[in-house]
Amino acid sequence: MSIIENNIIENNVSENNIIENNVSENNIIENNIIENNIISNNIISNNVFENKDEYKSLFDTKNRIRIRNFLKPEIANDLYDFLQVCNENWWFYSIYYDNERKTIRNDIENYNDIELEREKVYKSVGKGMFSYIFCSTTNHYDTCYCKICEVEKLLQDDEVFGFLNDITNTVIDSPLTTITEVFASRYKANDFLGLHHDKNKGRLAFVLGMTKGWRSDWGGNLIFTKTDMNIIEDVLVPDYNTLDIFYVPDEGTNHYVSNIVPYIDHTRFSITGWMK
Repeated sequence: MSIIENNIIENNVSENNIIENNVSENNIIENNIIENNIISNNIISNNVFENKDEYKSLFDTKNRIRIRNFLKPEIANDLYDFLQVCNENWWFYSIYYDNERKTIRNDIENYNDIELEREKVYKSVGKGMFSYIFCSTTNHYDTCYCKICEVEKLLQDDEVFGFLNDITNTVIDSPLTTITEVFASRYKANDFLGLHHDKNKGRLAFVLGMTKGWRSDWGGNLIFTKTDMNIIEDVLVPDYNTLDIFYVPDEGTNHYVSNIVPYIDHTRFSITGWMK
């Protein structure tokens, strides 16, 4: 068996690669002590509720919107700070090319293997095939109290679903009730997510942006295309504490994350998922 095969993690999480030390007896995570970590309601900032009618009108027109300053500042700040210092072993490279998905832990021992895989990804996308390479988190323990897991739980709160249903109920004919998938993503230099449609993922896709000081010419932009995939319909530049949501009909919604330029020393963070 090759080195690469030894490092591929089937189905995104395997029993042998459960994140070690994800929860300690004292709930210490990378020296960030989380005390009295109580999942509470009212996570959405007040100004978002004040503009709900405007958001609904925009969603009715475009089937997607960007909501700025979505989370209350203290929640957004805690998540942002945690993402900056999150243990590197918590990140796994998600890789897809030639109709095959691979997941490799992002550590120094796997660096050469990851770069070899990157070359194959680039060749694949050059052939016009769906391809991607970027880092994401795997499922943590159910009892994990890290800030990523805390926000993922908060996003499943009744307050969030009620707010989003009020905005989307004209376009989406039945209430959203559950999150089908959610994970943290991290894009660095040379990472991208090729053109795809999100069919069968859920009826509403969301991207909670956690990126500060980004420039559009660095890449990493969320780009929507028309049915003719060469016609760009909308471009959303990575930003901080923004919630981007878009409707995913039966035929899907064409979009991609553009390639991040080489040698850049900045990182695009987000929490991504789907609801149905």
